[in-house]
Amino acid sequence: QSAFYREDQFQQFNLLNGFFFDEDKGKGRLTGFLGNTDRRKVIVLADAPFGALATLVGRGIRSLWRDCLTGESTDGPVTEDGDIGFTILIFPYFLEKHVNEKDALPSLRMMDYQVS
Repeated sequence: QSAFYREDQFQQFNLLNGFFFDEDKGKGRLTGFLGNTDRRKVIVLADAPFGALATLVGRGIRSLWRDCLTGESTDGPVTEDGDIGFTILIFPYFLEKHVNEKDALPSLRMMDYQVS
């Protein structure tokens, strides 16, 4: 539940295991929202928990790309171009090499952004 958004505007999703907290409606609401949205304007913003394995984070993001953004349910490789806008992953900078591994998210590139 969110204190700021209505139920039809907000869904909790566990990126590491691909679980919608509202199992009955979560994925349906997301795909319904995306069905009425220009997918090139969609941003997947993921702030992974500290210490999460990059391969698990990558699997979760690829799952969102595949099932929710492209409407496909294949096990093949999925990239963020085509009808998907942008993906922003907030992750510790010293783990960049793990994010860029084949089993994680090799298509992502590091942005040098600092919060002060």
